[in-house]
Amino acid sequence: MSGQQTEQNPTITYPGPIFQLRSSWIYKIIVDDPEYAIDCKQYVSHSGFTSEGCYQIELNKYRQIKLRQVRGLWIEINKKMEVDADFKFTRENLVLPHVFMRTYEDFLQYLTPYKKYLVKYNNYGFTVYIAKKAPMVKPKAPTLTQGKLEIYKMEEVPPTIEFVPWQLNFYGHYAVGDVNLKFAKDGILVKVDDELTIRSLGYNPISLGPGVYLLVHPPEKDKG
Repeated sequence: MSGQQTEQNPTITYPGPIFQLRSSWIYKIIVDDPEYAIDCKQYVSHSGFTSEGCYQIELNKYRQIKLRQVRGLWIEINKKMEVDADFKFTRENLVLPHVFMRTYEDFLQYLTPYKKYLVKYNNYGFTVYIAKKAPMVKPKAPTLTQGKLEIYKMEEVPPTIEFVPWQLNFYGHYAVGDVNLKFAKDGILVKVDDELTIRSLGYNPISLGPGVYLLVHPPEKDKG
């Protein structure tokens, strides 16, 4: 099987250090400034005693709270409140809005009305942010593919990004020798000065010319 190159969308413009990329999957990309990235993943344990996630909330003038569940990657603008304890406030499932409100409403009523807040919670407490949704990049097609590996050439990448020489082996797609890499949560940035060949069992090698590339791959299914 051969690697494929497509011309529909040969490059994407670097949208900033924190963004999401939607293709066959939604990838959360954090290149720099990880302290400002808020990952609103939703989790509930099998027992239901441990849960985490995010709500976007807004108070009216009577301090009544309207809320909705949100996911994805967000960018912190300002941290407004933090409540953290060594014990669980509840062993119930906070993904259920009425459970969340019953547990934390008394704290949240002190927030200023008529503003939208992002609340990241778990059973031990929560943090309230003023935050914005991370940019969503929706390319028409990758620059190159090799099996399920998608490669996007990136333009206007700032020179301040620090790449480190490291072995590239990403879901079985690899290169010989050290490669200038920047790990970026769900993806990897690769800086190519001359030429880079990526190999994978069952696929023809593909070559990348000079530039910066984002490599992403959907997560593998749990075989257990």
